[in-house]
Amino acid sequence: MTMVNGPCACADASKVHELWAYVAEDEQGEEGIVSYPTELGVMPLIGADRERMKSLRRWALAASLARGKPVELRRYHLVESEIEVIR
Repeated sequence: MTMVNGPCACADASKVHELWAYVAEDEQGEEGIVSYPTELGVMPLIGADRERMKSLRRWALAASLARGKPVELRRYHLVESEIEVIR
């Protein structure tokens, strides 16, 4: 598995228990995950813990200032069961 920026600082770093994301509305009022261009390509501002999100905050702030719209940090909890397992 490839991990960008290393493992999360979760209590059990071997599992993703929740997802955090910076979310904003577009001009039509539709919500989406904020992404930011990097030298590696476009990076969605998502992570598995609050510490990771702190490291992405500067890009969320830049996106908010550039668009003149607020960006929210949201936490999504683990779903009780898998929807689909791809093998």
